[in-house]
Amino acid sequence: MRLFASLLIIVLIFVNVQQFFGALIPAYKNYLKSVQNKNETYNKLRKVEFIGKFFDDLKNKKANELSSINQIEEKGELDILLPKKFEDYELVLIINSIFRSSGFNDPNIYQFQEEKLNHPQLSFLNLIKKNFSIKTVGSYGDLINLIKNFENHSRIFEFNKLNLSKAEDKIDLNADLGVYYLGEIKPLLEK
Repeated sequence: MRLFASLLIIVLIFVNVQQFFGALIPAYKNYLKSVQNKNETYNKLRKVEFIGKFFDDLKNKKANELSSINQIEEKGELDILLPKKFEDYELVLIINSIFRSSGFNDPNIYQFQEEKLNHPQLSFLNLIKKNFSIKTVGSYGDLINLIKNFENHSRIFEFNKLNLSKAEDKIDLNADLGVYYLGEIKPLLEK
């Protein structure tokens, strides 16, 4: 009888332990699942915070760029580098003055074309490039001096194409250039 009582106690303890672990295992699985969901949510929050910081930094960078452009504009320097309005005759006068200061006669200027620039980092600026071509003849040293005068000019000139060819004792220069000017500055967040 004592054996039966001991066996019954052992069976009851085993049944209680089995019920306890039977209830504990699903609760533990739910706990693990909730911890996993918490970690996934935390990781998503970190990604959102990172993206938010990226856009805040980008907005601050654009605001600083715009601020520095506005400071240059307030000093009157921006109109020298990038005028808001640039007529063809003004360009011809500037090019003629560069040629004369380099010792050349007035050049043959042709093919005026405007091109609106769409650079993603400068989308708030309304940059316009006026392309044109020039032809002239001179010595190698004079032509190098002419190119340097374009590079050192207060306006922003860009050589798109430059062809030099020798004709007897002179060199023919054919060049496609561009000069930039600035339209109105767009608000920072406008597309």
